[in-house]
Amino acid sequence: MSSFTKSEASYIIYSGSAGGPYFAKNGSTGKVDYSGSDVGFIVSSSINSMLKGGKIAFKQGKYYLSSTVTIQRNSMIFEGEGVTTEISYSGGSIPVFDIQSGANLTDITFRHLYFNGNNQASKAITTENLTTQKRMRFLTVENCRFEDFETGSLWLKNSELCRFDNNDFVNDTISIMFYGDDYYCGNNVISRNFFMHSSNNNYAVYVSGSAVDKEFNNIVSKDNHYYANKTNTPDHVAIFLNASGSQIRDFICIGDRSENCSYLEASGSNIIDAINIGSCWFMSSGSRPTVTFRSNVDRSTIHDNIFRMSTNGTGSFDESLNLEFTLNRIINNSFTMENSNTTAIVLVDNSNTIVKDNLML
Repeated sequence: MSSFTKSEASYIIYSGSAGGPYFAKNGSTGKVDYSGSDVGFIVSSSINSMLKGGKIAFKQGKYYLSSTVTIQRNSMIFEGEGVTTEISYSGGSIPVFDIQSGANLTDITFRHLYFNGNNQASKAITTENLTTQKRMRFLTVENCRFEDFETGSLWLKNSELCRFDNNDFVNDTISIMFYGDDYYCGNNVISRNFFMHSSNNNYAVYVSGSAVDKEFNNIVSKDNHYYANKTNTPDHVAIFLNASGSQIRDFICIGDRSENCSYLEASGSNIIDAINIGSCWFMSSGSRPTVTFRSNVDRSTIHDNIFRMSTNGTGSFDESLNLEFTLNRIINNSFTMENSNTTAIVLVDNSNTIVKDNLML
């Protein structure tokens, strides 16, 4: 658990009692500069008073927030004291933290905070209001928990060189959304996160946009855990890609009791190439293919993975539509089919695709 001193934080946010009022103590003077019942206004006022970036430190407690905190400065840190620092949101459809600017922004960090969306149709952190062709670089989100955001936890437009590490995402619709309709979005690292979904239409990582080859590259996912637990027919997808040049490795995906759960789905009208999927473990108890390519996928490699299907299904690896699937390699994978009606690999229009050294059990 962190503790903050005057020399470490530009402002220290704390609560006088449960539900407020809230106070912003100046880290340099030790005086309370802002106070009131709206913690969003207090935090925004603290940011706006800074001549340059700094740290906003939240003491442990529950902070009820109903207005958006707007960030338009570089080099900002927002830090709590772990899951005991809860930002409880009740602002409807507006975001909690809105990173927006008419200029490029860099170096913004969130750490040790618990974001509770309370099933509001909102987003926890977004860059969607950046001006056209402006970028967010070096955004870091680490050691945070996001829960019950109906729209999604992180919605990131034109974001690159960002890092998302050791976070928990629980029952949000989209945990991490990348899109770059205006500009480039790529070279991001997603590592050591835990995703748990038990409601309908959930995505852990969703990558979307137009002119794919120009906008996305090297979105890396490693050492993440994805767990879907829902009966009936939810649409669970761990990773949805409409992006080229992505690496996915060391990803553990479990679909427990999910009847319609897949773990990697590539879709879109553009050619998606240079995808590398390695050292992953996919386990499904549903009838949906574990990996589905519904797009023109070229020059990609699926290697050294474990696929396990425990009930009826069309296969662990399924290129399901009559689209191009060329110059790819499927090698050194293990497929365990626990039902005789399940097929390990289904390929359609698989020109020059190499399938070798796979183990079928």
